[in-house]
Amino acid sequence: MNKIKFLLPLFSLLTLFSFNSSAAHIAGGNIAYECTGVPNQFTITLTLYRDCNGVSAPTSPSIVFSNDCGATNPSLFLTLQSSSEVSQLCTPEIPNSTCGTGSLPGMEEYIYTGTVTLNPVCDAWTMSYQVCDRNPSTNLVGTNYFYIKSTINSATAACNNSPIITSQPIPYVCTNVPVSYDFGVLEPDGNTLNFSLVNALGSGGVNITYVGGYSAAVPIPGITINPTSGQLNFIPTVPGNYVVTVMIEEYDAMGNLVGTMMHDIQFVVQVCPNTPPNAPLTITNFDNFGTNAVFSGNTITLCTDDQFCFDVVFDDPDMGDDLVLTSNIDLFLPGATFTQTGTNPTTATICWTFQAGYTGSIISVVASDEVCPVPGIASFPIILDVPPPLNPGLDSVVAFCDDAGLLNLVDMLGGSPQTGGVWVDAGNDPVNPLANTDTLANGVYEYILGDVTSGSYASAEVYATITGFTANWVLDSLSNGDCGGGDDGTAFVNNINGSGGPFEVEWILNGTTVETVNVNSGGSSYQMIWE
Repeated sequence: MNKIKFLLPLFSLLTLFSFNSSAAHIAGGNIAYECTGVPNQFTITLTLYRDCNGVSAPTSPSIVFSNDCGATNPSLFLTLQSSSEVSQLCTPEIPNSTCGTGSLPGMEEYIYTGTVTLNPVCDAWTMSYQVCDRNPSTNLVGTNYFYIKSTINSATAACNNSPIITSQPIPYVCTNVPVSYDFGVLEPDGNTLNFSLVNALGSGGVNITYVGGYSAAVPIPGITINPTSGQLNFIPTVPGNYVVTVMIEEYDAMGNLVGTMMHDIQFVVQVCPNTPPNAPLTITNFDNFGTNAVFSGNTITLCTDDQFCFDVVFDDPDMGDDLVLTSNIDLFLPGATFTQTGTNPTTATICWTFQAGYTGSIISVVASDEVCPVPGIASFPIILDVPPPLNPGLDSVVAFCDDAGLLNLVDMLGGSPQTGGVWVDAGNDPVNPLANTDTLANGVYEYILGDVTSGSYASAEVYATITGFTANWVLDSLSNGDCGGGDDGTAFVNNINGSGGPFEVEWILNGTTVETVNVNSGGSSYQMIWE
């Protein structure tokens, strides 16, 4: 049975959270986007986190666009879709937050959307939003505007979707206790993500100055960020509100930057009477059931038909606390199972079989000790790494004359084939794709990406015909070839016969080509008239 513990009288709790009492209102947010499927059209989503101790949330915020291509910038006013309380309070204390009638720290989430057409495609379109003011903070100088931005490289990826953040938006953490926090990021397109700490921005997108001892790279002393998963680790020592701004960059399978998203939040550091749970260092009891799924640390690599089960174990130094585990796997892994065993320590067992179309993401398991009024939490990210689909290009049928010279078979494939494959002929013997047409034989040439032995590969074929040619022609007549010393007259060519046509016939006058025509073999007459 879970235990709900009330550890301090209300007066003490108000003292704990007194540094948050003069909040202006915006504590965090981001701008996300989703391709609608219509060329150059995107649904823009603005998410804002409002401190309920401040002023009201905006009713119809506007997104400001700019671009690097000299195009006209559209205007976009967003519509409020939903608002909800997201306070990090235990369930019985939610009515006592500043979002209701109480005085406990309260936060609300506001989600606004709108649709925009960005024409033409461009690297890059930038969208931004600003509002006055940010919540007061311990690590930033002065009272500042809140400013966030995201970019779309639509010339590189015409229908990309930004990452989606699913984690607790404004985390409350404890002094002198290790913090492990991840953003629970869903990446819909399977792109590679890179996370980094960047400068918080103020009015007009200018860098905000940090208080001495703090910086964009170190907004909390000792903080580190995992560039692959985005996991933040630090041990806070001083109570306060700390702004942490993270840039998430998306790269496609070819290493091209396709978009960015700035995620700006606050960590509320408090002196806690309660010790939060400990996050694990790695997954345990991994089982791939004989498939090719493998793991290292907190990363699982898998492909089609792979499956796995693994455990994630949390514990709490307060032995009387019963931990409750939650996860975002229902959003990311359709058909996955999530089972909690025990309470302290407690184990989450996650099992899943790869489904076609899945592109990879970062799932998260969160442990809460459910202590009132502010539960202690810890999270652990698991990176599911799915290599991008192999793209060998498209089959093609080509024909060349044997005097065409050097060619590259890769250029003969349709589509946009990935590099790094091998070429073989019909006998499965290796072939150099750079070949001369006078030595290349007729036949089928196959381009293979991946591992044929394991069956994890894709291929495309070039059907090549190399033809020699001969042609015999007869100059049937030439009249008025030099009439009165002028260059005028008529010439006929009859009986062009041979193999390998059509042929290219050049008419040359006084050493200069005056016309080139493509003709078929078969004895027809071709006439040239000049005056």
